[in-house]
Amino acid sequence: MNQNDRPRFFEGQYLGAADLAACVDYTRVRTARHDLGAHLWGIASGLELVEQPLASGAVQVSIAPGQAWDGYGRPLVVMAPEPLPADLFRNYVTDTAPEGDIVKIWLAYAEDGSRDPLPGFEVCQGDQQARVAEVFTVEAGELPTVHNVVIAARTLDAKAARKAFNAAAPDLYDESVPHQELPDGGALPRWPILLGYVRWFKQGAAPGFLKPRVATGPVPDTDRIRAMRRYIGVVAEEMLGADGRLRLRDRNKAPSSNYQAPGLAGGTDLLWIEGHARVEGDARLLGGQLEWRQSGGSFADVPMFARRVESNPQGGKSLEVAFAPTLPAPSGQHRLAFGIVPKAGDAWGALEARMVVQDDGNVGIGTVTPRARLEVKGRADTWGTAVFVPDPAKGTLTSHIHWDTTGDWYLRSAAPAGKVILQDTGGNVGVGTNAPNRAVTVQGAAGTYLNVKGDGGSEELLIGADGSGGIVSTMTNHNLQLRAGGNSTKMLIQADGNVGIGTTTPHARLEVLGRPEQPGTAFFVPDPAKGANISHVHWDPTGDWYIRSASGSGRVILQDTGGNVGIGTSNPAQKLHVAGQFLRVDGVSAAQAEVGSEGHNSIVFGTRNAGISLADFRNLTVPFDAGNAAAWLTLWCRSVTEVSDARAKTNVEPLSGALAKVVRLRGVSYEWQGDVEPARHVGLIAQEVQQVVPEAVSIGERGAGISYSSLIPVLIEALKELKGEVDTLRPLADQVAQLEAEVALLRAAPAARPEEASPAPPAAAAPAPAPAAKAARKSTGKP
Repeated sequence: MNQNDRPRFFEGQYLGAADLAACVDYTRVRTARHDLGAHLWGIASGLELVEQPLASGAVQVSIAPGQAWDGYGRPLVVMAPEPLPADLFRNYVTDTAPEGDIVKIWLAYAEDGSRDPLPGFEVCQGDQQARVAEVFTVEAGELPTVHNVVIAARTLDAKAARKAFNAAAPDLYDESVPHQELPDGGALPRWPILLGYVRWFKQGAAPGFLKPRVATGPVPDTDRIRAMRRYIGVVAEEMLGADGRLRLRDRNKAPSSNYQAPGLAGGTDLLWIEGHARVEGDARLLGGQLEWRQSGGSFADVPMFARRVESNPQGGKSLEVAFAPTLPAPSGQHRLAFGIVPKAGDAWGALEARMVVQDDGNVGIGTVTPRARLEVKGRADTWGTAVFVPDPAKGTLTSHIHWDTTGDWYLRSAAPAGKVILQDTGGNVGVGTNAPNRAVTVQGAAGTYLNVKGDGGSEELLIGADGSGGIVSTMTNHNLQLRAGGNSTKMLIQADGNVGIGTTTPHARLEVLGRPEQPGTAFFVPDPAKGANISHVHWDPTGDWYIRSASGSGRVILQDTGGNVGIGTSNPAQKLHVAGQFLRVDGVSAAQAEVGSEGHNSIVFGTRNAGISLADFRNLTVPFDAGNAAAWLTLWCRSVTEVSDARAKTNVEPLSGALAKVVRLRGVSYEWQGDVEPARHVGLIAQEVQQVVPEAVSIGERGAGISYSSLIPVLIEALKELKGEVDTLRPLADQVAQLEAEVALLRAAPAARPEEASPAPPAAAAPAPAPAAKAARKSTGKP
């Protein structure tokens, strides 16, 4: 018969055994489906494994009366205590641990037919018992925990009963399947129910026996058994409280008396839980509050609860915790306490408070009687009164504050290089004063000091003020350093008094080590009344030393009150004494004028600029003007030697026409314009000389000048030409002189008649002109 067919009868119908059996089966199936649909299979009541001690130290274990039903909806009922027979453990023959081995005990459904037909009513068919006894079997050991059910003619694991027909469905972990084909006759499928376990002990050839459960250790045996036993449950989405109330309580304990307490029975609480509650996962309160009341169910005039508030004075939301009323006025009597509790067995003792918040607003840490808004009582160890652990992103070091045994107050960073920071967002810190007017103000009686010690106190820095003024000092025989820029020393005062700027090893009273950049070693800023220019001194990358005025027209003045300046010498003999080869002046056009000596028994006035070929001797107080000769100086010296080495000359040619040029020159007498002491001078006019001997004249921005030494060769050659002419004329002069002598003789003799006169001797022929004279005359170009 289909298990969903309901038997139906009509008047006059012949009823047989099958019809009556169908009624029984229909009722059994419907009961089983209800039990598995609205409930979960398992133990309903009882069926505990009860130990009975024996004189030998062993125990006799019995199954207590009770009921369960398995995953096929079949009842397992134990009507009386059922001892575990020794034969149940016949297969356990190996030696066990001293406390015995754990052996699981199971209860399984079974059937037993009874009440055979009376004699004479037998038939040839079997299975004629008029009753079926629903009994059980007791089994020991490890049994399969996978249970099969039949659905739509398919045998399935009960856990997969839903997933087999809907892949998206979850597993059925409770394995209660009401829509299965329930077993009916034939071989009965097994669905054992675990009741717990016992401890079986066996050593050698001696018979084994059951030992008492182990009640000690991390997990007592009773806890293990309770974790293994499965009890029935209820399957439902809604539970409706009769008269507005649901109660959850332990079946093994008497009901709470609060349920009948006046004033509570008529309350609005829908769910009553009499006992402990456990939530695995989130617990949510929707718009309500979590209250802590006394055992009688009331606040006793002291409300204690936590609640969510949707709007606070800041426009946000709050979680509020209340633990005392506002009236009567708070006195510190009520408090919110945080602490630790001791444990004795399964019980927890009284709270040992570590932090309290009193109703008067005082907070105590390490004390239960705070006398201020925050009172912290430290521990005896070195961690101190309070420990501050940073965010992991900022490291793992822990700082703390504490008192010492003398009452001194410590603020300490756990890292040796750690910092203690106060008022980092603004405001001032006062030491010895309640009115600090700086970031840190230290105030005391006359002679107030702040000292810093290092290396266990062997180095000490003192900062203070007394009647003599401000003081910065090293109290020990150590250097005083001023640091900046990455904590590097920028200035140092040694214990011996030497001062170093940019160096930590000064070798003099002041030693300054410059920086590589342009601004130099030291800046000098004037008083604002004197301008904004900043002068400085510095080294360049090659080690050269600069003293520089920031103004292009600025001056660098040394020893303006007297004394000498030495460069390259420690014993200057003059206002400026340069102990070197040359003194150089670049000038405005990089003329690079130098005064010095090259070691040739001479001094040198020269230049390093190959494009410079002139040297001026000027009165620089007079403007540079070609028409003002006062701008030029008179050179006074013993002699002037000009370079004229043949090895230094090329393209040498003789001069010609020198006498003619000299004749064209005009000597003049004159006075200089602008001369401080007017006087007559003789000389030439450069523009006139340029027309005759241009090589001797220089004309430029300075005006026109004459190189008088350049006229000497012309004069020499002119004298040589003149001497040639003289040499040519000298024989003629002799003849003229002879003729003049003869003429004089004739004039002195008496006049004779012509006829008386002696005939004159024949005149000698006049000598022909000398060839050299002719050559000389030709060279002069004269007629």
